[in-house]
Amino acid sequence: MGNHGAFRVPADALAIIDRQQKSKLEDGSEDPRIFPFNPKSIGAAFTRCVQFLEIEDLHFHDIRHETASRPFERGYSIQELARFSLHESCTTLKRYTHLQPEDVPER
Repeated sequence: MGNHGAFRVPADALAIIDRQQKSKLEDGSEDPRIFPFNPKSIGAAFTRCVQFLEIEDLHFHDIRHETASRPFERGYSIQELARFSLHESCTTLKRYTHLQPEDVPER
């Protein structure tokens, strides 16, 4: 699709990837996907959970905002975070972060 990029996978994320059960394709070969799920099924399950838990104004895309903010709380710079998120511009990445003053780590 022309959207391939190299990125860093943190050790804790790699541990989650390594724990995933491998699926087989119809021809018996191993499925190369880490999470071999239909994206529509994931979105539908998320929506059902939000409704069941009666959480107001939470959307699947909000997770992207949240995960972009967490590395800042751990002390990563915007340039470092771009190596995880694959954002091509710092301006775009800034839109996804919601870092509060109290979340800025002491140095």
